[in-house]
Amino acid sequence: MAMRAGSYNAAQPAWRGVIRDGGYPAYTCIHTSHGSQPEATECARTALAAIRATTGPLPRGWIPYQPTTPA
Repeated sequence: MAMRAGSYNAAQPAWRGVIRDGGYPAYTCIHTSHGSQPEATECARTALAAIRATTGPLPRGWIPYQPTTPA
């Protein structure tokens, strides 16, 4: 499966960058400064390029995706 960059609307109006692997979220950003979907997607593209270029830790502000469990 190939990784790809994208975004999702975590909670109105908080857009978050997301990096998907095989269609499923793998990593998400925790930045609160994205004002639009294109900004969040660009953040993901930048992070994906950094991930592909190194074997080190995730870029600053990025965490493994953790789905919430319903109450």
